[in-house]
Amino acid sequence: MPVRQVAAAVTVVADDAMHADAWATALTVLGREHGMALAEREGLAARYLQRTAEGPREFLSSAFQRLLDEQDA
Repeated sequence: MPVRQVAAAVTVVADDAMHADAWATALTVLGREHGMALAEREGLAARYLQRTAEGPREFLSSAFQRLLDEQDA
């Protein structure tokens, strides 16, 4: 059964590509609501880019936001 999602992309930053890819795949399958809840519980740096009627919308986990904040500091 195909995944019914409107996520344009899911990005996960991890220590290695294998884990980043595995988590991104899992979060894509779960969808944004459940996927972001899992990302928060697991402390994952995750980003969802979702298509909306108003255009693309970005959703960031707390860990992903911290990475961005560190880049700006």
